Amino acid sequence: MSLKLIKYIKLLRENALKLERTSINGIEEKRWLFRHGRRIISFLISSALVYLSREGLSELFINSASTILSILVGLFITSLIFSFDKFYKKQNSTDADSTSIVKNTQAYNYFKQFAYITGFNIVISTFVLIILSLNSLFREYLNLNLDIFYWQISPWHTDLVTNFIYTALIVVLRFLMFYWLTRICFNTLFIVSSMVEFMMSKMDDE
Repeated sequence: MSLKLIKYIKLLRENALKLERTSINGIEEKRWLFRHGRRIISFLISSALVYLSREGLSELFINSASTILSILVGLFITSLIFSFDKFYKKQNSTDADSTSIVKNTQAYNYFKQFAYITGFNIVISTFVLIILSLNSLFREYLNLNLDIFYWQISPWHTDLVTNFIYTALIVVLRFLMFYWLTRICFNTLFIVSSMVEFMMSKMDDE
């Protein structure tokens, strides 16, 4: 079961990232900056936030982020469930004209894009909630001031390697948390803006 779960999450991630740069006409963006721009921005923002949070995460931040993410996960799951029966099927286009075929294909591509990106948002939101929960449950161990904790150790201290690994683990967890949070923000903005644009185009066609 765990292997299948990893496989499904991997496929979800690959398809979500691919559909982020694919238009509803099925054309994939090939420009390097467009393909990797969000990752670069997320990396830079996350690195800056890790540095700024080196003294530890406040309880207010942990509680606020957990609450907001829990609400978002609930909204995303609800939107997937309620839109599935109505939208996630391709209509029969045997007797349709060329314009109807194009519109049908665009609608199908959009809702496939919506499903994968929303599903991926739910997964990474869950991962962030796990990290936040760990920071809350093991606050004494994970919410450390990295400046004081690491640099107080002298170079010849016998526990240098252990403490370095411990510090690196905390840095990695904080980086992943901030990186995934920025990705969630990007994905949410993309989902909402593309949904509004698609709805307006559907209204104009009617």
